[in-house]
Amino acid sequence: ASAVNVKSAIQPSRVRRADILLGRMYLDGLGVRTAFRKARVYFVRAARRGNRLGYWNLAIIYQTGYGVRRSPAKADRWMAAYCRHNGAAK
Repeated sequence: ASAVNVKSAIQPSRVRRADILLGRMYLDGLGVRTAFRKARVYFVRAARRGNRLGYWNLAIIYQTGYGVRRSPAKADRWMAAYCRHNGAAK
């Protein structure tokens, strides 16, 4: 199979899930050295692909200041995005 065929066969939901898992690995140091900024990159990618857990994890990162400057305002914006994508009330 060519690379194009394999790439098109990958389900988007699995890619979004992989981004979350990679982000958690870097956030928690699971099998890799802890790297909060790398974790953030994967969570942003997941959020841009529509994975609600990407929004959730970004809210937590900004609330706690893991690898970023602590920002309750950004945390609130990411949590609001999570709520919109989760169908929950703000």
